[in-house]
Amino acid sequence: MSKSKASNFIYTNKAEIAALKLTGLRLSETRELCGLTQTQAARLLNTSPQAIKDAENGKLNPLPIRLLKAAAEVYVVSADWLLNLSDDWEQGENVGDQRDLIATFHRSRVNHYSKLIAEQTQAENAT
Repeated sequence: MSKSKASNFIYTNKAEIAALKLTGLRLSETRELCGLTQTQAARLLNTSPQAIKDAENGKLNPLPIRLLKAAAEVYVVSADWLLNLSDDWEQGENVGDQRDLIATFHRSRVNHYSKLIAEQTQAENAT
């Protein structure tokens, strides 16, 4: 990157640039998990596909707060997670408790179905 382009950027500190790139990666991952293309996301976030591409590549510097806020709402993740201020990607209070409850329920179902499959396999082998 040339010096003239670099001077247009607000973040020049390596740690700030790394944080911007991590935010871009998280924006990209959540968009993809939502099943959206960059063009679709741009429409939903009221911006251009190029701005989405630049943000996801860590090149939209500074990252507009309105884009970050809209992305958090559309992708249903916390803005703190997008900014790497939190490891909790979910929004709202008690999300950790809810996630633990869902995980416990899921493990219970997996165990139940594993037992059913084992019993069915055993019955088939006995015949």
